[in-house]
Amino acid sequence: MKLIKTQEELLAYLDKIGYDKTDYRVAVEALIFNSEGKLLLEERGKKVQDEEGKLEGVGGSLRINDLLQALQEEFNQELAAKVVGLEIQVDRLLEVRQVQFEEKKAGSTSGIWREWVVVSHLCRIAKGTPAIGEPGKVAKLHYVTLDELFALPEERLSRSVIMGREVYKAKYGSRPYYDLPDPDVP
Repeated sequence: MKLIKTQEELLAYLDKIGYDKTDYRVAVEALIFNSEGKLLLEERGKKVQDEEGKLEGVGGSLRINDLLQALQEEFNQELAAKVVGLEIQVDRLLEVRQVQFEEKKAGSTSGIWREWVVVSHLCRIAKGTPAIGEPGKVAKLHYVTLDELFALPEERLSRSVIMGREVYKAKYGSRPYYDLPDPDVP
């Protein structure tokens, strides 16, 4: 599947697959690999609305029309890309998935379940080293091999990464995607 670059393209795709929900939010996600084929995951910090302490890809809610620009903004915010000279190449679309999250206000033990559409991208570091750009939202950065990712218990992962790792494994196995042809391109 080709990259979905705009909200209009996403809406056309959702219409094409028969997604008929109207009360949902959109998020962009990046599963980022380094040159050794390890995946960068963020450990969610204490100032997040959901899934504190879980490991997940880089991303956030879509606030602009351009999905790739939205990813770049997430790289700048969460990984301090502008500050540290980090360049990340967006290569492929992994999938578009529906996920539900329980959003909680700070200090609350319960929240509201929300429907999200996550546009998940496969990326790689082209230059530089990521740093934590939002210390309250990102507690720590982790690099894991794909085998380590597949072995992690679900309790350690965000809902989105749980779903994404299954799709990744089905498409690419335990090899970095950039070493293999894109299975979605004939």
